[in-house]
Amino acid sequence: MSQREDISKPALPPLERAAIQNAEAPRSARSTEQLKSDRREPETFGQLIMMIIQNGIKHLPDVILRVLIIIAIITAMNFIIMTIPTYSVRGASRTLLFFMVFMTASYNGVIQRTIFWSILLTVGKRLALQIKREGFKQVKEELSQILPCMKEIKERAGAKFIQLFLTGCGIGFILANYLTRNNRIDKQSVSILIAMTIIGSVIKRGNSLLILALRLFLKDVTRLSKEKSVLALISKVLLSGVSTGLMANLVFAVIKIDKGGYILGTLLLVVAVTLYFSKLKGDENH
Repeated sequence: MSQREDISKPALPPLERAAIQNAEAPRSARSTEQLKSDRREPETFGQLIMMIIQNGIKHLPDVILRVLIIIAIITAMNFIIMTIPTYSVRGASRTLLFFMVFMTASYNGVIQRTIFWSILLTVGKRLALQIKREGFKQVKEELSQILPCMKEIKERAGAKFIQLFLTGCGIGFILANYLTRNNRIDKQSVSILIAMTIIGSVIKRGNSLLILALRLFLKDVTRLSKEKSVLALISKVLLSGVSTGLMANLVFAVIKIDKGGYILGTLLLVVAVTLYFSKLKGDENH
């Protein structure tokens, strides 16, 4: 009879096993440190732009495909709608046609349409996936947090809120007028979509690319403060004002004042700058 050979792996001596474990530990620590380094957020606005460019190059095929899809959709929609004599259509067909013009931003400029469809196919797609995954109730609950969030931002900003908010409103009105060219109701979809995207970034808990970009821009360009929390709060107040200006400009679309956004936006910026220097002068006197 042949004896069964023991093929089990021999145990390592304690000293050798300890040496191997000690050698593997730093490697694991280095891997963790490398992962943290990769996830570390940029410290300057330039670094953020470079990170976005590098990420775009890394996913270049997907970016090109997405851009081509956007261009194809814009071209097809505009070609179909532009061939229809919209102002000569009557009845229910006219209402439906103008609704399509509004929903596709067909009467806006090329840049405005590109912005509209880019947001719609990125943020809109993300929102659709969120609704599919979590249900509309969760999205509705997030929307219900807009007013409480704005109230909290106002309380945290204190005396600086009004001048920052008016600055954002002025920018929002001017931007809305530019996006719609002549403040017509059928061109307002771009402004509304951008305003909703901004509001989503403001009320979002945690990191937001828009808040991060504005915070780094303010730190590098205006040098208002070096504290991350202060700059994040300033960014949220400014963006709250911008979204308000974008939405409030709808009034000029209803009453058909072509340059209303430019005029009111400029006046609000003048008021904001006046308040800023008045407060600065008051602080110096005290």
